Parts: sequence; C-alpha cells; structure tokens
Amino acid sequence: MVLWQPRYVYAETEHLCYQKVSASDKPIGKAKKIPFSSISKIDELEYGEYCIQCSKRDYTFKAVDSNQCTVMVHNLRQLLGRYRENNDLPNAPSSRAGQSQLSVDAPRHSAKA
Repeated sequence: MVLWQPRYVYAETEHLCYQKVSASDKPIGKAKKIPFSSISKIDELEYGEYCIQCSKRDYTFKAVDSNQCTVMVHNLRQLLGRYRENNDLPNAPSSRAGQSQLSVDAPRHSAKA
C-alpha cells in the first residue's frame, strides 16, 4: 500500500526543498532539503509520479496530474543542469536544455510516507 501525503515543494539555489502542509494548505514545520549535489537522476514515472535519485536514497513525488509532473521534471532537470554548470560539475544525461524556470504556481505535491 502506498500512502501519499501533501508536500509543499520549492527550489533554492543549492537544494530542492519540501515541507508538510497544514489543513489550510500552508507550509508547516522545518523544510527537508535535497542537495542538488547529491542528485544523480530525475525520472518521470507513470501516473504523475517522478523520482529523484540521490546518492543516499531515492525520493518519489506525485504531482497533481501528468501534465504538471512533466513540467516539474523538465524544470528540475534544468535547475540541476544550472547548478552543475555554476559549480563546474559534469552535466548528467537526464538534463535538458531550453526549458522554462521552476513553476511556483502549483507547488503542492505528495510524497510517499
């Protein structure tokens, strides 16, 4: 059984961050941070899910719908590519050029518990 819980997802210069949300959809608690330096791959899965593979573990998120998932995956790949360029790190094959910036219009995602 998979249990999805709502999370507020956003990006900082060096991290992808996520927080729990209250019943009124406001971010609460301390943000958990995934360093871009630890991300090896970002994959779009089925049913609006995407996986962020890191050196220590994988994180699986579920977007509101498949279209938003596609946008998030593309934007996260772009942010990861920019992070690697700015820090003189090799770019992973999963990064794509020419994509838009991270959307903040719909930051609510769910994460596996």
